[in-house]
Amino acid sequence: WDDDYRLPLPPPPLSPPAMYEELDAFQCYDQQRSAFEQEAAASAWNKLELF
Repeated sequence: WDDDYRLPLPPPPLSPPAMYEELDAFQCYDQQRSAFEQEAAASAWNKLELF
């Protein structure tokens, strides 16, 4: 009983399709964000090299 009490409550169950869709959306957002940050960093370096 004590072990059961110490365990954290499990998260509410998600149906697999909804879970995978959420994961895909997050991964797509992460890729877009990283690509945008890389482009911004590259343009900043190009501006620094010009001066």
